[in-house]
Amino acid sequence: MIKFYILVVGDEVLDGIVNDTNSLYLQEKIITTGNTVLEIRKVKDDNKAISDAVLDFLKSDADIIVTFGGLGPTYDDQTKQAIASSLNKKLIFFEEAKKTVLDYFKKDSYAKADEIQFYYPEGSKLITNPNGTAMGMALEEQGKMIIALPGPPKENRPMIEAIIPLYFLKDKKYQKTFLVTGMQESKFEDKVASLRTKDVQILSYPTTGYIRYIIKSYNKDSFKVVVVKFKTLLKDYIFGEEDMLPEERLVKLLTKKGLTITAAESMTGGMFIAKLINVPGSSSVVHESYITYANSTKVKVLGVDPKTIEKYGVTSKEVAKEMVLGLSKISNADIKVSVTGLAGPSGGTEDVPVGSVWFGIMIKDELYLYNEVFSGDRNLIREKASVRIIYYLIKLLEK
Repeated sequence: MIKFYILVVGDEVLDGIVNDTNSLYLQEKIITTGNTVLEIRKVKDDNKAISDAVLDFLKSDADIIVTFGGLGPTYDDQTKQAIASSLNKKLIFFEEAKKTVLDYFKKDSYAKADEIQFYYPEGSKLITNPNGTAMGMALEEQGKMIIALPGPPKENRPMIEAIIPLYFLKDKKYQKTFLVTGMQESKFEDKVASLRTKDVQILSYPTTGYIRYIIKSYNKDSFKVVVVKFKTLLKDYIFGEEDMLPEERLVKLLTKKGLTITAAESMTGGMFIAKLINVPGSSSVVHESYITYANSTKVKVLGVDPKTIEKYGVTSKEVAKEMVLGLSKISNADIKVSVTGLAGPSGGTEDVPVGSVWFGIMIKDELYLYNEVFSGDRNLIREKASVRIIYYLIKLLEK
């Protein structure tokens, strides 16, 4: 197991102007590769503060320090200089760093201030930045590794992916990801607790609407046994076995089967279909989408009978059914989805509490109706409902 130290550099982070997403992103990568984080520290754009943090790292039990920020061309970008001074090393010219700046600006001339980006501590191995001018660096010192990356996420994310196989993977590790939903986290924990062994970890990462479980071990035989038991125990709740978002999994499945989808959303207000559209390649599976929020729109666009709404209420099986049947009359998509519910915070009754949702799904000519009651505030309920649609669709398509 490799032990990491994360250093986030920047006045803007400590002052709350910029939200630190870098340490959280890197921490997840570290954990999911079987390693651990010993410390996360945040310091200002100050040479001494950065130097002190690097020296503290060298004295610690950590194997690798990863720094974010301070590699740019402005006066307050001090990370490289601080690393060099803390190690008594010189900053030396790197031709590949200059080429990166020249290629980025192309015909435009670079500024005098950009020249600092040509220099890195002697002994550094540079890390390509595909989206900016500040290259990263990796430097071995006292048997430990110092890695410095730029602060902007759009620049450092692909750089992190590039260094994972170089610095994060030490031993042969077996790992499997499962996405589960349908129960609260504590009930899932009751089920999986007995599966953990001294050489098999089962880690849970809850997010809105579902939980990502990661099983990992360095013992191949033990790993295989636990994976089989996990799949058997939670077979009704698993809707993904890859480390990808649920919507990515659904779009991949729809694409593979050559199916198209459309939706009529009331309570979720387009949130479900927006998740799919966020996935690259979704244009081949998403036909169109309707936000039928008002009752009058359900009647006008989908042909829902006003008497049905009056008799059963808008949050009902009957309305969800008429919505999806009406959708089938105006769309040629292979799959139609309807959702109607009560997100609150007011309006709930004993029979229809806040969080009640009805779903309608038609796959070709087969009709499915589902009911759920979610907890949380208004937006949390809507988010959970959107994820639950994805769960239903994946389970139905994998039958």
